[in-house]
Amino acid sequence: MEERDDLLIDDDVLIVDDSVKPPEPQKEDRRTRRKRFRAYARYRARMRVWELAHPVRAAWKRILIWAVEIAAVLVLAYGLSWFFCRTIQVQESSMQPGITAGDVFLVNTAAYAIGEPDRGDVVVFRNSRETGANMHVKRIIGLPGEIVQILDGHVYIDGEPLKGDDRYPEIVDAGLAAEQIELDYNEYFVLGDNRNGSEDSRYSTLGNIREDDIIGKVWLRIRPITRIWFVR
Repeated sequence: MEERDDLLIDDDVLIVDDSVKPPEPQKEDRRTRRKRFRAYARYRARMRVWELAHPVRAAWKRILIWAVEIAAVLVLAYGLSWFFCRTIQVQESSMQPGITAGDVFLVNTAAYAIGEPDRGDVVVFRNSRETGANMHVKRIIGLPGEIVQILDGHVYIDGEPLKGDDRYPEIVDAGLAAEQIELDYNEYFVLGDNRNGSEDSRYSTLGNIREDDIIGKVWLRIRPITRIWFVR
């Protein structure tokens, strides 16, 4: 049997000697911490003296630091938008008054990679049944497995009035939704906020959209500058 300081090895049996412990990491003593604090205090005192003696240069230094920080944030935001977002410019008026033609938005293309589209989401999608597959912006109203119908100008989901539907004008033309529409497991029923000026799931030219057709969730309006805000 071979014997070592920390182990006893006997054939295939390994016995660890618990009396041998690894060295504990050295802790910074109070004197070292005090020295570090005093050094920092002396540095801050010298900086205050210098700022009082050179107020203009101190102001420019602060401005430079702020500019660098802002630039770093912008670069980070651009990088995130490059990998996870894309920009679109709305070409139609079907989402007025909240979204108007010419507005530019950031679209979160990763939103539904980790989650499911939800009622009320404003989404960008391509209709694979259309020639040229144009992009559209609409609001999700009906979810997979639900029954959608429009009666007396109002939307009903599974026989119940859609919550918040009173914020929109009464629908004049129910289209296909005059009869009950049962959504398949991967289908969504979408409407434009401009209910009487929108070509949406009420019409056979668009119909229900499939989850695979959805590009992403409309997230942030970036133009015009005066209307930068999150989309709800």
